[in-house]
Amino acid sequence: MYLKLFFKFFQKNLHISLFFIMVFISVAMLPNINKSQDFFLFSTWNMFAFGPTRPCIDITWDGGKTFLFRDHRQKATAAGINIHALFFLTNNQNKAKINSEYLSKLRAYCNCSSVEITILNSSLYDHFVLKKQSDITHRDIL
Repeated sequence: MYLKLFFKFFQKNLHISLFFIMVFISVAMLPNINKSQDFFLFSTWNMFAFGPTRPCIDITWDGGKTFLFRDHRQKATAAGINIHALFFLTNNQNKAKINSEYLSKLRAYCNCSSVEITILNSSLYDHFVLKKQSDITHRDIL
């Protein structure tokens, strides 16, 4: 009886039902099944998943007090740094390309001699949205 009502509702509202099924699969199931790999054209789904699935990576120059992607995203973009490409390279840990294309711009922007890639013990959501202070587990000087 209840199953019959469910299928009638599903057939009448097929587009709404499919939307909610896809949202459930992409937010709850894919990050756990796919080990937080990219899903089609979108960024990593673990930013919206339940609980951290991998550490967060950011760039700092003052020992972890401020971060480029979290605190200076808009100002750095206005200064001519391609934040989206740099974020992609940082998450893939492509130091050679960062050093060749972005290191001089980063040093000019932060007005310092040492820029560090930091790996934080935090989820992307906690770091970028909630702006929580978290422990730095690894530092790598560019």
